[in-house]
Amino acid sequence: MTTREEILNFSSNLFLRYGIRKTTMEDVARICRIGKATLYKFFKNKEELFKEVLRNEMENILSTMEERIRDINSVKERLRILFRTEYMLLKSKSNLSEVLTRTGDFLDREIKEIINEFYERQRRIIREILSAGVKNGEIKVEDISLLSLAMMAAGQGLYSYFRDISDERKALKSMDYLIETLFSGIGVRKD
Repeated sequence: MTTREEILNFSSNLFLRYGIRKTTMEDVARICRIGKATLYKFFKNKEELFKEVLRNEMENILSTMEERIRDINSVKERLRILFRTEYMLLKSKSNLSEVLTRTGDFLDREIKEIINEFYERQRRIIREILSAGVKNGEIKVEDISLLSLAMMAAGQGLYSYFRDISDERKALKSMDYLIETLFSGIGVRKD
């Protein structure tokens, strides 16, 4: 029996390959080896299915980002790993990546809410990293909320720029440079 999770995985691959406009519920049912009636028991239409695929990818990306930085103590290293992980995961999760980089193409309110949720949750992770660094005396920041917004926007800008460029090394090096530059500006100097 096909599960909701299997439908999401199969349909994610279809959306990646053909896009939301060209993928049909018939295509999804066929690849899942279920009838359309069964598919409609899980999702009322293609748009609802696509939004669930996006939410699923978002959850996977954010939880992986949090997991990878969990046991790292250094603020600078946590930020570096966070941005690298996001870049690598978004590069492999094209449905969410497409939506994030082509926001203007998606007028649906719920899709915009998914995008906003992704950015806000990413910003919260950065804010928590910065707050921990201030608390343990590793960095000094006057406005953590504003800095977390700036860092999130800078990371998104780099991702958007490098998304379609095949030079992964250059992209990661640029992200590392961003962290080095931002951190040296906020790092506590030990004279």
